[in-house]
Amino acid sequence: MLEDITDGQPNLLPVDALEDPLRVEIPMWPISLPSENDPETLRFYWNGVVHTTKTFTSTVLPADLIIEVGTEYLLHGRPTLYYEVQIYNGEHGRSGELQLTIDREAPVLGGDEGMLVFPDEVVNNGVTAHYLEVNDDQLQALVPGYKTPEVGDTITYFWNRKHNDEEYAGELTLKQADIGGPLTLVFDGQMIRDREDGVRYAYYRIKDRAGNQSPRARIVDLEVAAEIAPRQLPWPELPKASGAGATLTLDLKKLSGDLVGMLPEAAEIYPEDTLTLQWGVPGELGAVTIAESDAKGQFLIPRDKLAMQSGKTLPFYYQVATFDGQVLESVTPHRQVEVLAYIPYFPIPQIKEAIVGYLKLSDVIGSAHFRIATWTYVSTDHLLRFELKGHDLNGQAVAYPVEAYKVTEGDITSRLIGGDDTLFVPKAWLEALKVGTQLQLTATVSFDGGHSWPPSPNLGTLDLQLLA
Repeated sequence: MLEDITDGQPNLLPVDALEDPLRVEIPMWPISLPSENDPETLRFYWNGVVHTTKTFTSTVLPADLIIEVGTEYLLHGRPTLYYEVQIYNGEHGRSGELQLTIDREAPVLGGDEGMLVFPDEVVNNGVTAHYLEVNDDQLQALVPGYKTPEVGDTITYFWNRKHNDEEYAGELTLKQADIGGPLTLVFDGQMIRDREDGVRYAYYRIKDRAGNQSPRARIVDLEVAAEIAPRQLPWPELPKASGAGATLTLDLKKLSGDLVGMLPEAAEIYPEDTLTLQWGVPGELGAVTIAESDAKGQFLIPRDKLAMQSGKTLPFYYQVATFDGQVLESVTPHRQVEVLAYIPYFPIPQIKEAIVGYLKLSDVIGSAHFRIATWTYVSTDHLLRFELKGHDLNGQAVAYPVEAYKVTEGDITSRLIGGDDTLFVPKAWLEALKVGTQLQLTATVSFDGGHSWPPSPNLGTLDLQLLA
């Protein structure tokens, strides 16, 4: 049986299952002790008539519970199945009923051999670029009402360049709301343009959920002149990057002021267009879609997205949303921007309780607190790690790592991270170190939210001597 769908035919058998005898499995009843003197009996009913009777005088085997219903029974309709069992002690029981749906009737096309009904304007003048422009970039056609529509029927429609080809254009699967009402097929404008101008051939077929298929609907010949001359949309420009070809190079260390992407002068842009600039692959970390700034043709790229692109090459292109809903892109393949690997200036991490060159255990109450100044291009997408290294009482090197910390807006505003109970090392850990040995505090930043970390600390290093 096919899985039931909402408002569909229940317990529907696919037509492929009707080509051979139908296998029916009876579940084993819970108490069974058949013998020669006390046999057990199974009767299986098809549409209220006994189809199979089996008598058991020994243990009922799984194979005994399989019944095959011949194809002569598998007629169009809704047969009811149930079974009865009489066990060894004479007790008798009857199962619940299972009603199947057997659909052997293919959908019968509507009038004029099911030929699609297109708007008069299209029939008379063809499918033009103007027609698509003023009709939401689509062409609609009505399907003549056909016999026995059911929920789950699928109408597959075609838009052919050659009369006898089969070039898929779309499909419509019927829901309850579609039954009894007009059925509309939508031919996408871009698909029509992709298959170019000339005479095109439109038709459809209907396949019900059981697998019965209608004949091909009568073909409609339509003249198409929908080609739109492509706009000239050359690559965007990034004045503060170097290079002039397919790949530009951006060095964050040399960047000063705002980073602005610009439309080239040759771009064909109309007053009603809406422009956006895409920086990076949509959906990937650090990517951003940027609206046009107040200065026409300019796009301000957020500084807090720059560091996370360090060492990566990313696409850099713009999109044009036209008044009729189309979205055009600058020429492909897209221009790329190689962002050189960036190492920020070296802010030196600090320990709040330390003095220059020393950390006295006597100055530490509870914990020693880490802090560090913010770096260029700092962002709330950045994660920060501290690690304090020292030597235990046996002189062995040990380290205390602090769990990755996510930079906050408050950190950026104050230009200082830590210094309180956020980032610290417990005094108890320090007391387990050998007094007089060196401490080293390092800081490492992930620019991409923890997806990658430098192999070694990329901020400064603080060296201290541990004193009592």
